[in-house]
Amino acid sequence: MRAWASVGVDPADTGLAPVEAIPKALARAKLSLSDVDLFEINEAFASMCVATVKLLEIDPDRVNVNGSGCSLGHPVAATGARMLVTLVHELRRRGGGIGVAAMCAGGGMGSATVIEVPSP
Repeated sequence: MRAWASVGVDPADTGLAPVEAIPKALARAKLSLSDVDLFEINEAFASMCVATVKLLEIDPDRVNVNGSGCSLGHPVAATGARMLVTLVHELRRRGGGIGVAAMCAGGGMGSATVIEVPSP
């Protein structure tokens, strides 16, 4: 793990919390969006992931490459673990790299984690 960040937003904007959490975590890791190979952005609702990608101008081809909450399921209380495991496995399969997992949480919370999987 390179860095993590938690944020609080207006509860009405809970789904957009990753928009604030991702740049904050990347700044702590001294990285930019262009340094990230893959993003795993939880789809508590499909629209929030689409909005995050659009607002941060992330290449959609680097986001949820194996599906996410809408297709893989939302294992309540284990979503973060599922996201990180999915991200680690895909980065390993690709030979390593930088990944970001991000999610919103009820009440206006959000978090992002930056990981690095070394090349073999």
